[in-house]
Amino acid sequence: HCISSAASDVYKRQVDLLIFNPQTETDTAGRIKSAAEDADVSIVEIGETPPDGKAFWTYYDEVTDSLGKL
Repeated sequence: HCISSAASDVYKRQVDLLIFNPQTETDTAGRIKSAAEDADVSIVEIGETPPDGKAFWTYYDEVTDSLGKL
């Protein structure tokens, strides 16, 4: 029920932003992300570990900076 409620809130644009971790994507998380895409809700992806060759704090600084641009 909570998942359908979350997806419904996204569809109704009662959510301003979805922060998504692609490293732990499940079917449920994917459905919520799809709902956000369909509703044109901003999505910021942040993984638990930085991409190869990217320093940890540089990666997190880039992601948090992207939040300020929304």
